[in-house]
Amino acid sequence: MELLTNLYGRFSHEGIVEILELIDLESIPWRTRYKPSAEEAICILLARLSWPFRNKDLSPIFKRSKPYLSSVFNDVILYLYTEYLPIIEWHPILTYDRLQYYCERIERQSPMSRRIWGFIDGTFREVCRPSSGQ
Repeated sequence: MELLTNLYGRFSHEGIVEILELIDLESIPWRTRYKPSAEEAICILLARLSWPFRNKDLSPIFKRSKPYLSSVFNDVILYLYTEYLPIIEWHPILTYDRLQYYCERIERQSPMSRRIWGFIDGTFREVCRPSSGQ
């Protein structure tokens, strides 16, 4: 776990421990012979989800093969999706037409030319990792 806490300072040890307390990674049905600890599994997941890391970038950091990293990542994602599917839902107000409308409005009023339909915290700011004070 210390490995990821030092990975560009993206995650604190306390944050990873807090995540592990909320999800039960010990009961993942591993589809291969790989059986990582919960700490290693969450670190692989978080590292892969933090841009711009890919398996080939993480292989020397975790000292694991690319197939190992891929298998662990896929099994964790699959587990989280199936375990928490009942509480993961798309909000009914976000229809395709509504998203198109949001994209057009944002493009008209900003220098952004990409297809943006919203911002994480509802404001027009760059997104960065949260500080420890929040």
